[in-house]
Amino acid sequence: MTTLASRASALDTLAPLKAWWPIVLGLVVLYVPTYWMLAHGIWNSDEQAHGPIVLVVALFLIWQQRAVFMDDASVPPTRGEVATGWTLLIVGLLAYALGRSQDILLFEIGSQVPVILGALLITMGVRAVRALWFALFFLLFMIPLPGFVVDAATGPLKQYISIIANRCCMRRVTPLRAAVSRSPSGHTSCWWPTPAPACTPCSACRPWACCISI
Repeated sequence: MTTLASRASALDTLAPLKAWWPIVLGLVVLYVPTYWMLAHGIWNSDEQAHGPIVLVVALFLIWQQRAVFMDDASVPPTRGEVATGWTLLIVGLLAYALGRSQDILLFEIGSQVPVILGALLITMGVRAVRALWFALFFLLFMIPLPGFVVDAATGPLKQYISIIANRCCMRRVTPLRAAVSRSPSGHTSCWWPTPAPACTPCSACRPWACCISI
């Protein structure tokens, strides 16, 4: 009897999650292949190596707010919230279809934010969005932006890092000494070594520079 009672209580606890299983299954079908492709693709590069970290942190943030999904939906979402949710969901699915078919990662990965946001608005309304807004915002850091956008955003930071690296390199150089040479005609020439060229941050610094700049 005790075992049956414990099982019944566990089922009652998980009852509010029944409505979310189709949504979770749909998200798994849509984005697990995308994550698999990223894990064997750009996530192995220095520029996008932070992608898995962002994904794990976002999932942890959602897990911390799991009580939102357990609440009884006694207050259904309004018509405006449902309409806004369907609009975001349709836009996100169209962006996903375009990005998946045309191999545009900016649309394919970026579509997960409006898709999840639309699903939350349709099922639970604004209260769920308020609870999970930071996790959804954090997912934006997974989107691989074009190189010229990242360069424009992180240009001042990389220039600052270049100046610091150049100064560190110059401090390690031995004191400058004049070099003297005598030509066959008897003329003596003297010159000083030229300064070291400016150092530029390596590609491994790019994701961290991007995060620090934002």
